[in-house]
Amino acid sequence: MEYLVDQSKRVDTYQNPLLKRPDLGPELAKKMYWWVSAALRQHIVKNFKIDALSLDETLESTVKNVIDRNDTASSSENSKPANLAERLSEEGRVTPRMLVQVLRQGEVPLFEAMFSKMSGLRPRLLRRMLFEPGGEALAILCKAVNIDKPDFASIFMLSRKARNNERGTNPQELKLILELFDRIKPDAADRMLKKWQRDSNFLNAIRVIESTDSAGDEK
Repeated sequence: MEYLVDQSKRVDTYQNPLLKRPDLGPELAKKMYWWVSAALRQHIVKNFKIDALSLDETLESTVKNVIDRNDTASSSENSKPANLAERLSEEGRVTPRMLVQVLRQGEVPLFEAMFSKMSGLRPRLLRRMLFEPGGEALAILCKAVNIDKPDFASIFMLSRKARNNERGTNPQELKLILELFDRIKPDAADRMLKKWQRDSNFLNAIRVIESTDSAGDEK
């Protein structure tokens, strides 16, 4: 079954029969849905004058609705920080200042859950951006969600402190990241955020299909 699912990205006639099989497991079904969406996207982009970004959003939303109906919620989604972040978001209380306040109090899981709600990024990807050594992705993300320079500086320093086990931020490191933050254009940051919001499975499927098409064109 795994072999047939992998082959389905190249052999269209495998797709419908596989998706209709009752013994197709959830993980393989997810993989299939992304391949089908990525292939459809590639066809539409090549043959019609349609904006690729809005097309990605439509396809991903459709596929996610199908997957989510069969998905059980993960333990992280049902956790107390995630539930509290959801409630605060509904009440309009997830703000940059609230993020800084929560992080300053050492409530890192709640901070991550709230930032995930604000940015639309999956928790795992957001966590990687928060605690990566350079902080470049964090700077882009903060610019994209309209976090101002003072709040970004606070988030950067507090996240470094959490990552470095209570050690402070190097002043030169802070100076460099703030200079980068100033140089980032809001529209460029917004475009990058939209790419990050795309599901990695969908992006990987697009990349593989595009590389396969390129190889075929060369032949």
